[in-house]
Amino acid sequence: MIVHPAIVHFPIALLIVSVVLDACGVGFRRLSLTQAGFYTLILGSLAATAAVLSGPEHAAKDAASLTILHRHELFAALTVLCCLILVGMRLGNVEGLYGTGAIGYLAVGGVLIVCIALTGYFGGQLVYDHGVGVTQLQGARVPTTGAVQEMWAKLGGIALVVVIVGWAVARFRFLIERLGVWWQSVRSGTPSEQPTLWTLGLKPVGSDQNRG
Repeated sequence: MIVHPAIVHFPIALLIVSVVLDACGVGFRRLSLTQAGFYTLILGSLAATAAVLSGPEHAAKDAASLTILHRHELFAALTVLCCLILVGMRLGNVEGLYGTGAIGYLAVGGVLIVCIALTGYFGGQLVYDHGVGVTQLQGARVPTTGAVQEMWAKLGGIALVVVIVGWAVARFRFLIERLGVWWQSVRSGTPSEQPTLWTLGLKPVGSDQNRG
């Protein structure tokens, strides 16, 4: 199966871009950037869920690769946990996060980037140093069933989907109305008069320097 390696690039790119957009939005007082950061976070979280549910697909070939696999799974689980925290913070504060809330959110975003980098690093070691998943390489395989890290990563991924879909279903009318307001403001080229949804900032919405 090649599903896992075909998927993993999407959460890596989307989640890192999400944190960068949010950081730039806070730094340059551009609410439109932090809005984009939210939507990118949702897409990246769903992609991360697909990645953890589709892998690892191959057993480790020896004890050394098994150790690396467990590290890969551990940081994948931590990545999903960070996504859960960030999605929960954004969906739980639909009028935006400001001040210490925004700073704390960005701090978790920094941890997320580190976890993504380490997950990718150990995943690369599995393939390039140990040949895990490379069908041409033969050798005895060490069973990897029962890995606690893999279980938590997949449970976290399922929880992410439940949170996102559950919130969207529960707040469907609210979501449609607010997205409609946002889309009208984009088409007209004027800032929305209502509080901007899912934004970050050092000061509350309404400050002239925070509009963008």
